[in-house]
Amino acid sequence: MTALSEATEMRVNEKDDSDQTVKEVAAGNNAIESAVKVLKEFCDDAFVQTSRYVPPDSDRNGKTVEDCCH
Repeated sequence: MTALSEATEMRVNEKDDSDQTVKEVAAGNNAIESAVKVLKEFCDDAFVQTSRYVPPDSDRNGKTVEDCCH
């Protein structure tokens, strides 16, 4: 084999590898975009507690009689 044919064969193999990588990256990008969309839809409708829960009949620190006795 001549150096030219060896170099050509290497370039063909590298191009095949590169094409496969591009396909995998595109598929991964689509999967990420889909996951972000699902998460945004879920989080937009999710209940988020914005204040601290204070049990009924608690003192100013949020402690109840049960907290003090156990």
